[in-house]
Amino acid sequence: MNIVLFLLGVLSGLSLIPPAFAHEGHDHGDAPKPVPVADAAPRFETASEAFELVGVLHGRALTLYLDDYASNAPVEKATLEVEAGKQKMQAKESEPGVYFLELTDTKPGRLGLVFTIQAGESVDLLTANLEIPAPKAAAKTAAFDWRRLGWAGLALPVLGVWVWRRRSRRKQHD
Repeated sequence: MNIVLFLLGVLSGLSLIPPAFAHEGHDHGDAPKPVPVADAAPRFETASEAFELVGVLHGRALTLYLDDYASNAPVEKATLEVEAGKQKMQAKESEPGVYFLELTDTKPGRLGLVFTIQAGESVDLLTANLEIPAPKAAAKTAAFDWRRLGWAGLALPVLGVWVWRRRSRRKQHD
């Protein structure tokens, strides 16, 4: 019976020893492709017969991609006026077909946008809604502390030996 308790203590201690992990130099084939994350930046798309406009919000910076609807070619040197709530702004072209502006109001919720676009002889009015999500709380990513588990794995067999010896001594005195 005493030896059984001892062996149970040793086995339970061994079960708590952390597993071995592979390290550099172990090749198990190609790593799986990362899955697209659902936490993409807020964006919208709107179009008319003349233009297609896609907007992506990064913080307060709104990047606008303006293309010709028929050919999908970037529309260069256009005048892009934007109404966002009570704000009226003009977007600046940073590269061909890519326009940029800074929003002052980016509180969570739906932001209605109205775009007045003038490119050459073409003038158009587009509308879009931009859904701005609430900021997420910083996720706690506490790494599991294998050292604590290792100490527990060492302590359990020692405790098992101590209990076994103690019971053996009691039986000898009785």
